[in-house]
Amino acid sequence: MDEYLCDVYPDPYTNDLVSENPSSPKDQCFNVEIKHTETYVINARNFLSCEESQYHSFKNIPRDEMMQETTILGWLSSMTVPKDAHKVMVAKILDCARRMTLNKDKKVLYMRVDINITIATEDCDYSDDDNDDSDSDDDNDEDEEHRFVPASNSSIEELETINEQEGCVNCGKCAICFEDINVVSVQMPCLHKFHKNCIVDWLKISGFCPLCRFPMPSEEGEKEC
Repeated sequence: MDEYLCDVYPDPYTNDLVSENPSSPKDQCFNVEIKHTETYVINARNFLSCEESQYHSFKNIPRDEMMQETTILGWLSSMTVPKDAHKVMVAKILDCARRMTLNKDKKVLYMRVDINITIATEDCDYSDDDNDDSDSDDDNDEDEEHRFVPASNSSIEELETINEQEGCVNCGKCAICFEDINVVSVQMPCLHKFHKNCIVDWLKISGFCPLCRFPMPSEEGEKEC
């Protein structure tokens, strides 16, 4: 696993749509919607990645049950979330739940959890039955044409340096070398972070973000301007 992120927040969209009625429970309960997204990075240097998302709903969870770590751990395990991500995610979900229960007037509390996991792997299906071989060859030729155009020196020098808090759990791993990002990282305009040496070496060969293919300015582009 390269990195994992977890955003937890009250779901304002559902809260606005649903009005409670006399059948609402006497005690507070939770309806939890979880979006679990896994991004598989096959070869960062060749911009190969694919993404899969699944949605899970847990309804009418009593307040006392919601406040137990075992409840949330059961959800994460059923979604095959890696165990080393459990501790951080459980803490975030419990913290949000506690804050939501402060609203004593609400009996049904709606929570949204977005889990994003990036995984380095060599297995992913990129076949596209809707495209014939000629289209695939054309796409590959176009990729090859643009893949090795380096970014301009000025755009590399302007990359933002980020000083994270030491021990930050969201710093993740560098998608180029797959090693932990410790404290200092460099952030691309697309907001992806890497080791400085890794991304500088990368951009001197290819001016595209290794994760999302965001294009950096090139020397050729600057000359044309």
